[in-house]
Amino acid sequence: MSKRKTKSKKRKKPEILHAGRKLLQPLEEQLQTLRDVPVHGNRTLFLDQLVVAHLLAFFNTSVDSLRRIEDVFESRSVRKNLKMSRVPKSTLSDAQRVFDPQLLKPIIDDLKCKMPKIVHDPKLAELVEDLIAVDGTFYTVASRVAWALHGKPNDPDASPSRGAFRVDVHYDLLRGVPEQAVVSNGRLAEQDSLAARIESGKLYITDRAYQAFQLYAEIVAAESDFVVRQRKCALFETVADRPLSDADRVAGVRSDKEVSIPSYRGKPLRGTRLRLVEFVFIDRNDEPCRIRLLTNRLDLPAEIIALLYHYRWQVELFFRWLKCMANLRHFFSESEEGITIQIYVAVIATLMLALKTNAVPNVYDFALIGHVFGGLMPMGEAMETAKRRHREREMAKQRRLKKLGR
Repeated sequence: MSKRKTKSKKRKKPEILHAGRKLLQPLEEQLQTLRDVPVHGNRTLFLDQLVVAHLLAFFNTSVDSLRRIEDVFESRSVRKNLKMSRVPKSTLSDAQRVFDPQLLKPIIDDLKCKMPKIVHDPKLAELVEDLIAVDGTFYTVASRVAWALHGKPNDPDASPSRGAFRVDVHYDLLRGVPEQAVVSNGRLAEQDSLAARIESGKLYITDRAYQAFQLYAEIVAAESDFVVRQRKCALFETVADRPLSDADRVAGVRSDKEVSIPSYRGKPLRGTRLRLVEFVFIDRNDEPCRIRLLTNRLDLPAEIIALLYHYRWQVELFFRWLKCMANLRHFFSESEEGITIQIYVAVIATLMLALKTNAVPNVYDFALIGHVFGGLMPMGEAMETAKRRHREREMAKQRRLKKLGR
């Protein structure tokens, strides 16, 4: 008797092998644009491949050197999954000095536009402009990195004494994501960095490092607004006292005045009505701290002005996210271009993470996406776990607020 022939069933390739590529799908069009940038005919590594290599390293903290990136792409399955070729250490090192990091900015802008606004407080729902918190953080580098050497910030003529660069971040408070990041050598003043990148229709919220009357004038001239904390030495002349409501007093507001700047003669700001709001909050040492905020917004209640400054702390949490949770402390290049590329890719990864989870990224989301990129978990299961974690955190938050009587 002849044996019955059975049709062989094709084995379905597990989804887990394609998870890394699925994670990159929102970037497909932008990555192709990077590939189409005119390059030298002998080039074997392209900017889109460099971005993918940096993304893999960002989501896998054990990949913390060029040699380890090279080892990852020695695997045929990884190269096939991510549509990459081998990435030799020397080629990767050279590429970071050659490529222009500004080519990545359209990717950041595109991802940011896709993020919906998340109103964390109903009191901010009526604000139509973008709320942008601006601040900078320093990274220490080796003293041999010449472009990052600088002396005392108040003495530009002093001889360079230390190696560090600063990253100035414009953080969108309503979307919970960074809007842009600017890498400088530390000699550029914070207010000058912001003045070169002012956009219209924004409300900029900054700390004392950005106190500069000329900066305020340029923000007003660009049809934007500002809320800036003032140093104790800043002098103002009171024009009129504004009454405080019960809500203002509950928020800790102590005074609300219309003021003028006696020592400033700049024309763009001379005719602008300014307002000085003072409020008190309890710091981490249970000590009262008095804050003075200067703004050109006369229409907002004083409690909202104080609330906006409270939300400025989100940019500090973003720095903590980069340095502690995402472990962005080691850089693969000593060139300004290479470091800027790595910072931009970190911003792109954060935006991708926020789009996938539709929430402000946290350490759980970061770990789950790392599992997806590393091929340990399918995308669907990772998103289900992320949603469950977000629900648990929200329930814990509500229980905590209920216990505090809020």
